Amino acid sequence: MGNSVVEIFDGFEERANLYMLALGGPSTGKTQSHKNCVTEPILHNLETKTGAELVIEDATSKGLFNFYIRSKNRVALCAIDECHEWFKTVVGYKSASSAPSMKRLLQCYDGSHWYESKGNTNKRMGVPSAALALSCFTQPNAFLRLVMPKLVSNSNGLLDRFLVCLSSAKSAPISNHRIKKLSRSRHLFIKPRSTVVIIQQIYATPLIINRRIEREREI
Repeated sequence: MGNSVVEIFDGFEERANLYMLALGGPSTGKTQSHKNCVTEPILHNLETKTGAELVIEDATSKGLFNFYIRSKNRVALCAIDECHEWFKTVVGYKSASSAPSMKRLLQCYDGSHWYESKGNTNKRMGVPSAALALSCFTQPNAFLRLVMPKLVSNSNGLLDRFLVCLSSAKSAPISNHRIKKLSRSRHLFIKPRSTVVIIQQIYATPLIINRRIEREREI
């Protein structure tokens, strides 16, 4: 994935990992986009890979931990189609869950350390930094009805860390008029050249809003 840390401003660095959630109704191209951009490129290069192992489908807590052990300081990329089922295990709908917990996803967003005890011994194994990039795709109704209330009620900040993308105002069955209006704003749909541009855009947005409010107050 390239550099795992990018310099946003002078003296300020940020890990190059984002949590992205794409919400789109049926026939909006979610599954095909996942196939074209994630599954096929990896499958095509499985036999010619070099370096660390490529993991295809193991979005479990154990699978992620093993990936970090093998790949050292690399950022894991996890792309999940129809992610509402995966999220149902994350937020606790299913008691016997193998998916990472909400606490672990918060830690992986920040690139925190991850150590676990080795068997029944006092020895511990792990990595000083475990950063994760998430790309999730699902339908709005499934996510907003089943998963969203759990994320909101926990108030742990996990939901705030997701960059949410809507396919379009017409196809997304969301009743909130303000969200539909925002989805039509052209400035929300940029074509970034790198992760640096995305993160700079995220950090710059509050500054732009604050300046706009100050100008309105002056008027």
